Order: sequence, then C-alpha cells, then structure tokens
Amino acid sequence: RTGSPGDGTSCNACHNATAGVAPVVGIIGLPSTYALGQSYSLTVTVSTNSTRRTPGFEITAERGDNDAPLNQPVGTWTAGANSAIVGDSIAHSNANQTILFWNFTWKAPAANVGKIRFTAAGVISRANLNPASDDRTTIRTPPLVNAPILPVITTVSPAFGSVGEPVTLTGTGFQATIATVNFQAGAATAPVTSWTNTQIVAKATGSAAVSDVGVVTTGGTSVTKPFDLIVLAPAISSTTP
Repeated sequence: RTGSPGDGTSCNACHNATAGVAPVVGIIGLPSTYALGQSYSLTVTVSTNSTRRTPGFEITAERGDNDAPLNQPVGTWTAGANSAIVGDSIAHSNANQTILFWNFTWKAPAANVGKIRFTAAGVISRANLNPASDDRTTIRTPPLVNAPILPVITTVSPAFGSVGEPVTLTGTGFQATIATVNFQAGAATAPVTSWTNTQIVAKATGSAAVSDVGVVTTGGTSVTKPFDLIVLAPAISSTTP
C-alpha cells in the first residue's frame, strides 16, 4: 500500500528496515492542475545509492484537503510495461525486476471533484525474502485543482434556420455533461439532441430575426457565434365560417 490517508497502511508495514539508504521517489509528468477527463502520461522513478537493487512502487490518487468524501480514490489508471492495477492504485508487476522507472497513464475524473493528491511509495528490496530488511520511502504531492476549460465554438452549421430546426455546434471544451445552449440572450434554453466534448446538436430557439448562439458549461461561457434565426410571418390558411 502507498500510505495515503485512504490506504491507511503503507509498504512500510512489511518493508520496514530501521537502517539503510532510503530510496528517492519521483513522479514525472504530473500537472499542476487537471482538466476534466484528460489523460496524463506519468512516470514513477525509484533511485537509491544502496546496493539493494530490486525496486518496486505503488501510487494512488485521492480527493484531498477537506473535499468530501475525503480520501476517496479518483481517476482511472491504465497500466504500462511492468506495472499493474492493484485495487484503486497502480504498482510494479514483477517483484524481481531491476528497472528503476515505470510509465503508465492516469485519466482525470469527468466531473470536478475538488482537490486531488497523489501518494507514491517506493521500495528497494534486498531480494533475500526478508522484507523487514528493505528500504522504503513514501511521498505525497501538493493538491491539484481543476483548471476550468472554457467552451469554444468553432463552427455553426447551418448558419441560419427556423425555430425547432437542428443546429450543429462544433468546437472544444463542451465537456461530457450536457449544459446549456442559448440562441438569444434571455431566450429559453435550446433543447439538446446530442452532446459530446467536441460537438453539440441543439434545436434553434428565439424570436428575433438575427441571433447569436452560445454555450455555457461548468467551465464558463463561450464567445458567441452568429446564427440567423428565420422568423416566419404569421399566415392565415383558412377562415371559418
């Protein structure tokens, strides 16, 4: 285990030499902020001046600093060479390996969960089947916070249409959760047919002949794009009597 608040225990419970050269544990590729749903290529390194040359590691990511539920594991791990997913963590997969670094991927959660902290543990083993003689270190990162990504509309297709007709918005930063599309300031929210991080299909709404379309997400409000709303004049089709 890593020794994180959520784990409770660490590799120190077994690998617990009281004397020796503690390894230096590093995490490469960790951002200062995280974007929702973004994948990050990470590397954990374990280095030492000790003659004990059988290394290992484990790392986990948890909610931190009073963001309830505190210490809940967050994100998704994808193992790389010589690593494996262990519960809510990722760790070395071969206890007899001699490599000192491991590459893998962590994907941030799709929803903002507040601050996230990573805890990594590194071990240098004597490989003598006596873990009590192994050297170990645990590190915990400063908290990462979510960096809001503003939605950006790049194209609107078609560029004109009447109320109720589908309009496709292409862009970035729409996120995975349906939010709000407006074709006019003060107009009713447009009904959404489909929504992805890069494309939205919504039905045109409004009452003015000239309109702009914008998107509002948890990351903020986009710059609007022109859209010409066709407003049909009322017509009498029949009279009775």
